[in-house]
Order: sequence, then structure tokens, then C-alpha cells
Amino acid sequence: MKYIHANPTPQLKCYCFVGGRDIHADRAVIEGAKGSSLILVGTPGRVRHILCEKEADSPLRMKTAEVLVLDEADRLLALGFEKDMSDIFAVLPKQRRTCLFSATLAGAEIKQLVKKAGLRNPVHVKVSRSSSSPSTEGGKDTYDLPKGLENYYKVIAQREKLAWMKRFVEARARGSKVLVFFLTCASVDYHFAVLKELWKGEMEGESPSISLHRMHGHMTPSARHKAYKAFSEGK
Repeated sequence: MKYIHANPTPQLKCYCFVGGRDIHADRAVIEGAKGSSLILVGTPGRVRHILCEKEADSPLRMKTAEVLVLDEADRLLALGFEKDMSDIFAVLPKQRRTCLFSATLAGAEIKQLVKKAGLRNPVHVKVSRSSSSPSTEGGKDTYDLPKGLENYYKVIAQREKLAWMKRFVEARARGSKVLVFFLTCASVDYHFAVLKELWKGEMEGESPSISLHRMHGHMTPSARHKAYKAFSEGK
């Protein structure tokens, strides 16, 4: 397993933990990083497996852990992840900073999330701007979105969906980037294969007019990273 230097300081190390690797090797990475500032990135199930499972000989106590970050916290503390997160909380120091990130929660939902995470003295930071002066009481919050982002939807018959989507993307793909979301990984694979064949001419040659990439959870981490890099660096 290779580590990534987050900055030129060699004492700061970052590791990614996902399923499919030997648990003892992953634990050895953590235990062998003494004296370094260590950042662990992983899925709830894998992190719990490394820290808590009996087959790992004994729970791995993270006595020096200072910060826990939960991205999409509302989903991590629901949808069947409660047991994983509770076990992870149990092996972390009570005196720590816990950061919860979510783009969809507001009001009472935030209070419930804070309670589930066991936070004490929480501070709520909302990335937004006020439509009126910040000093005006009762000003309404409006959330900032990228200025160039446009969202579309269309109610259409199933038999017409592929043809309409193809025309829609073609009209906007040249000179810009388009994200298309599908319901399942299988649907991503299907549409990728079909569109790749339909756009075969546009994707070939020295100056292709369309670049097509796919990314979903059933792909290997390296394949997802390759697709993400190609999309983010493409023009």
C-alpha cells in the first residue's frame, strides 16, 4: 500500500481504506505510522472492520485521534450504517472534534443528526449568503450554486428517453462538461456502452469532439479515479 503526501512534509500521511484487502495489512499501516500525522479515509464498514472486528485480534484503540469527519453525514448515520458508526465512535476518544457535512439538511434534521453523533457544544456553520443585509433580522438565506451550473429535467416516454438524451447532451457537450445521473450501476454501464457506440465517430481521431466517461460504485477504485481525472482535466 502506498501513501500520499498531502503536502511536502513527509510526516503527514494519508491512507485510503476500502474492502478487498487484508485486514491485518491495513491495521499494520495504522500501527506503523507512530510519530506521523495520519489521515485515514475509508467507508464506514471497512473502517469499522479494521478497528473493531474480532478477527483483527483486538480492537484498535485510536487514543490519539483528534478529528472525525463524516461526509454526507445524514446518510452515514442512517441507511443501515448506524451500527458501523456506533462501533467507530466507541473506539475513538470522547474528547475529539467531529465535523458533519451535508448539503441537504436543515432545521430539525440537523438537531437529530447532532444527537445521533453525540456532539457536545456543537457549532453550526452554513455555507450560504443572505438575500438581505446580514444585520437585517429575518433575512432569507439563498444557497450559492456554481454560476455556470444548469439543471434540467424532462418527463418523457421510456421508448423516447435514449434518443432524446443523446440529442440533449450533443447540444451541450461541445465546449462544456455534462453530468448525467442514472439510478443504478447497471444502467450506467448500459448507457455508456450504447452512447460509446453511437458516438464512435465523434470520439475518434486526433481531435475528438466528445469524450465519454463512466463512474459508479461497482468499478475498482483505480478505474473510478482514472475516470474522474479524465473528466476533471478534460476540456
